Amino acid sequence: MSANAFTGETGHSYEDGYLLQWERAGDRVFVSLDERVRYRRPSDNALRLDNAVLRYESSWAELNNPDVTAAMTSTSWQTAISWFTWLDMEGTPGMHMQGGNGHKLMSMDELPSDFVDFAEAKFPCAVTDPITWDD
Repeated sequence: MSANAFTGETGHSYEDGYLLQWERAGDRVFVSLDERVRYRRPSDNALRLDNAVLRYESSWAELNNPDVTAAMTSTSWQTAISWFTWLDMEGTPGMHMQGGNGHKLMSMDELPSDFVDFAEAKFPCAVTDPITWDD
């Protein structure tokens, strides 16, 4: 178990390693991660809560094929988190909820061109692969 850097509380962390829940139905594999995080924001010591549910789905055959270097996957997630500070809702009952769905792309070329154009205009150099591989 690791100590929380902000609160000193001990609990499991990603550094401890953990087992994910895998479920298999024929060739389909589902992995679930339910994340519960409680911490104090360093800037003002306000208690923050984040409850996220993440799901991943892939092919058993691809995951077990040594010739496949990157199995295709789909994902979905939902989260309920304490109000963002910019909402100015501190003390208001409730939480901010958000979520999304997606699937893996094997190349940046698979992104819609209008999305790439917008992202590059708004955030120069953000829509690039940050990893370079040395042979």
